[in-house]
Amino acid sequence: MNMVKLRQILELRRATKAPPLVPPKNKRGSDSDYRRGPKEIIDVHISARHFRCLSKYTSANIVLIFSESDDARKGPWRVTTASEIIPKAECFDLSSVFAVEFQFERCQYIKVDICEWEESNAVSLGYAIFTVAELVVKYGIGIEKEIIEDESGQKIADISISCTLRPKPHSVLLQFCARGVSKKSLALGASQMFFEVKKVESRTGSVVLYRSETVKYGNKCIFKTFSLQSSDVNDSILEVTCYQKDVKNAKIFIGSCETTYERLRIGPTLSNVYALSYENSKGQKKVCGEFELLKFNEMVLPSFLEFITTGTLINVAFAIDFTQNEFQVDPQNVQQYLDDVELAIKAIGEPLREFNISSAYAAFGFGAKVPPHFRESQEFCLNLDTDPYCRGLDGVLDSFKTAFANTQPINMAHLSHVIYYVSKLAQNAVARCKAGQTQYHILVLITRGIFDDIKETVQALIFASRAPISVVFVGIGELDLSELERLGTAGTRLNYHGRKPERDCMQFVSVPKCREEESTKPELLGLIAERGLVSVPYQMTSWMSRNGIKPPVPDPCSSRHSARGSTVFRPTFPSLHSMQANVVGISSVDMNSCATRSLQSNEMLTDEDSLRSSLCERDSSSFKESRSSRKLPSLDQCRSHSVNESGHR
Repeated sequence: MNMVKLRQILELRRATKAPPLVPPKNKRGSDSDYRRGPKEIIDVHISARHFRCLSKYTSANIVLIFSESDDARKGPWRVTTASEIIPKAECFDLSSVFAVEFQFERCQYIKVDICEWEESNAVSLGYAIFTVAELVVKYGIGIEKEIIEDESGQKIADISISCTLRPKPHSVLLQFCARGVSKKSLALGASQMFFEVKKVESRTGSVVLYRSETVKYGNKCIFKTFSLQSSDVNDSILEVTCYQKDVKNAKIFIGSCETTYERLRIGPTLSNVYALSYENSKGQKKVCGEFELLKFNEMVLPSFLEFITTGTLINVAFAIDFTQNEFQVDPQNVQQYLDDVELAIKAIGEPLREFNISSAYAAFGFGAKVPPHFRESQEFCLNLDTDPYCRGLDGVLDSFKTAFANTQPINMAHLSHVIYYVSKLAQNAVARCKAGQTQYHILVLITRGIFDDIKETVQALIFASRAPISVVFVGIGELDLSELERLGTAGTRLNYHGRKPERDCMQFVSVPKCREEESTKPELLGLIAERGLVSVPYQMTSWMSRNGIKPPVPDPCSSRHSARGSTVFRPTFPSLHSMQANVVGISSVDMNSCATRSLQSNEMLTDEDSLRSSLCERDSSSFKESRSSRKLPSLDQCRSHSVNESGHR
């Protein structure tokens, strides 16, 4: 153990008297490249029970040391913080022992070591490992871990780990006007006025929070709306000072008034009409006009964690490009393709593992001829069955390897089919949710970047912007990915016949570029995940806000375990009949190879194992009976319906 660093941590903790914040890993690339939501910090609490010391050391004190790893549960670990020194006891509780900034795009592994403490040494008695995502998913319940002794492997304690979200600041919209400012208060030649909002601090004087624009003097001067952060104005005195500008742009004092955040929250009433006053040469207070509050709005936008901790489910889908041209048939290129696909699935899938509660991943392929008739398909189930769901990331990888060995690649891909389909899947999932529950989908589209349906793909992405989905384009291979990058980073700049996306729902990551920047595999996996997932929380909250969805207020008398633990909704697919009536963008030749069956939306499973096993059931006989009586729409019909739906041809 690095005793010098541990002593520094303990001294800093005593000095600040606050839970230490585990520093987030430095972001790679500019912050302006991606849209991120506000920082979300969680406080971690630990309770230990049945602690018994098997060590030969007899120190009376212990300390909890926390280490972090970006790679895996096996480390390497770096010490980040430690608890206070506490006396050794069978049971102990540590509230707000440390804080950590939540990062959706990273696997944040935390290792807690219980150590015997002496001035010259700290000996580890046992450890446990958990992830921040586990805490977030089990918010309100906590997770149970066993402290295992390093040498013998025996359990020496049971610990319960829980977390709470720190309140985050929100924006406050304000608008003021000045009335009846006396002309006698104005200097000769002055015709413009403005104001400043200052936060009065006893020690450092005042801090300017906002300076308004200048307006022309009149009997009623209305200023523009502006915003302040609640953390800046809460529990403090605010001073509003009006100034005038003369012909030389010099700032001349007119008058001032004081208010508080609590008083402003009353709104535009008589309580928020203030007298602008100043002191004359004799030291007397004189009133020179009025300053009135016209507008007060608190813009409280729910955060990503507020949705996740109140039951919002995240579903992950993969779509893999099987296309191959005549220059990519040599064994080296084939092996590179297989390695890139596996790398992309693990890099994007690992940080999402804890959030995908059912451990079921919808997986599709496109750009291949599929058995048994080997017809060309731009969207088929990766497991070559009627149900695209695979159990876990290993199931997705196994299905991909099986499909690669049993399909025949073609030389051109279409991206629009799978984007349309998963977007419709996401819309149907939200429509079936009960009140207070919602779902969000993430489509990870792994492709070589060669596709010839750019117009249809733009239409599909415009359609996806209205659905609860984020599309992550992962470019692989050595071919040109510029067209795919332009598409994945376009955001709301896409345009098709006047139709534009309602929001940004896309992200692009290039595996070859990431490989140039990072040489080690753990760093490479982290970089791919960061660039692919960093904008997903912002995209999810923006869709929720646009559709008026707010996280439900948790009931303190009920447990969240029923929402995320034992009761899980069965994932469902849109039926072929509903696909005919809505925009899906799937051609009939695709579904001749593979189709999905509709499951009952209100059916629920009370056990996760039952859910997982049900996802792997094969029910092809019932599908064959119903397929003959249903007529599937062509892609042209789907596209024309998409144009008609939006009112544009």
